[in-house]
Amino acid sequence: MAEIVLKRINKQFEKRTIIENLNLTIRDGSFTVLLGPSGCGKTTTLRMIAGLEKPDNGELWIGDRCVNHVPPGERDVAMVFQNYALYPTMTVRENIEFGLINKKVPKRERQQLVEEIVETVGLQDYLNKKPNTLSGGQRQRVALARAMIKKPKVFLMDEPLSNLDAKLRMHMRTELVELHKKLGTTFVYVTHDQLEAMSMGEDIVVMNHGEIMQQGNPLQVYDEPENAFTAQFIGTPPMNMIEKSRIAGLLPVNPHESAVYVGFRPEKVALSSELADGVHIDGVIVTRQVFGAETVYQVQTEFGLIFVRDFLKPRHTSSVVQLFVALSDLHFFDEQGRKMERMGDVHALDEPVRG
Repeated sequence: MAEIVLKRINKQFEKRTIIENLNLTIRDGSFTVLLGPSGCGKTTTLRMIAGLEKPDNGELWIGDRCVNHVPPGERDVAMVFQNYALYPTMTVRENIEFGLINKKVPKRERQQLVEEIVETVGLQDYLNKKPNTLSGGQRQRVALARAMIKKPKVFLMDEPLSNLDAKLRMHMRTELVELHKKLGTTFVYVTHDQLEAMSMGEDIVVMNHGEIMQQGNPLQVYDEPENAFTAQFIGTPPMNMIEKSRIAGLLPVNPHESAVYVGFRPEKVALSSELADGVHIDGVIVTRQVFGAETVYQVQTEFGLIFVRDFLKPRHTSSVVQLFVALSDLHFFDEQGRKMERMGDVHALDEPVRG
């Protein structure tokens, strides 16, 4: 069993609080992604799990053991770093089996383990090569193989794909998901890339300023953000956010008297004036980006720029449009950015006012 539990964890560096009262449970066997901007505490959290940093207080459990004072090498975890951390003078085989040699594992057993692991990650033809002769993706596989050969309960990965080009990153994301399915062990993966998190993670932990903003599966954090930070951090383009007081005249009477912000996803905005039931906003298309099957527009309105994701034939810039957002697609947030009741959950609404 390799459930990971952090209880009331605090961590400071030079009197600056990085993590404050963190409570987090990572399910046994899950692919959990720690997601957030630079400096949010995600890498510090990962390094504390690995034992490379010590929490100032609180408890950190791996399985049924509190590991606060357990050295990194005795935690049954393996870490894959952003820069791979391979030994340049060693061959692929030597890099992979280095830890086994230190543990005095017999040669025959080492050979068997290496053969088993390299077949899993597709490195059979590279065992006698040095890291500097390999591509970025191949070096990443060597780093993974070196971690896998320890057969740990937990794999910890700190932005392992950030040095790869976009095409190779996409390929390696697929490979990591397949590897997780094969191994069935707990993966904890750190990234600032929300596309990477959404495409790989079963469970996403959104962090900011050392706090957990939301934890859930990809659809939960996207469709039902619990706060304005998550709403705008998850999604490309991000959720449109407008001060409620500015569009109050476009909304029906509703119980959201204390709401301060109204948000809606770009794909929930229709470039149509024919639909009746919802919020209508006049605007002019100022930019467009065509991505094959979809087009992303920036529309200038009296409330500022609004992002629109549309799947119909691209329109020209300078086009005058009327935007439509259904009431059920509106999200409301209070002054602290906390989620409030969705408009779609409210019954007996007055008729909306057209803008």
